[in-house]
Amino acid sequence: MNVRPSIDNIGPVAIELEAPTITVTRGLHAIWLEAKKDKVMPRRKAMAPNQLKELMPFIYIIDILDDGTDFSVRFMGSAIAQSVGEDYTNVKLSDFASHPSTWRADVYRKVMARKAPMVTAVDLGDFERDYTKTECILLPLANDAGEFTTIMCAAAAY
Repeated sequence: MNVRPSIDNIGPVAIELEAPTITVTRGLHAIWLEAKKDKVMPRRKAMAPNQLKELMPFIYIIDILDDGTDFSVRFMGSAIAQSVGEDYTNVKLSDFASHPSTWRADVYRKVMARKAPMVTAVDLGDFERDYTKTECILLPLANDAGEFTTIMCAAAAY
């Protein structure tokens, strides 16, 4: 029986880290903190593409649909698409309900509940890759009205 791990008990799939440790995740976190200023979270438009230029291949952006019932990939950077073997831009998580990575919805919901960054070390045993461990940072972003609607993420191999 294939049991999907919960975020509180994600065992060998991923562990939560206290802070980002690698260049890509630290870099995106620093940009997010600068854009945040005195708000709970920055506006999506404050994460300017010219600031993100070097990180874009490692970034993926998740739109929150129906209060977290589903999620859609707004953007998937080229390094991410290459590592998973497919570009999932404009794909809903619900379109792949039996995919080994559906546990990610639990991580996205945890970020939604906290309205704060989350950093994970992920074992990529659910994909055939040249490497098996990545670090991910997940950052909440608000729309122009200040509503939490998007999670900007970055992932890179250890």
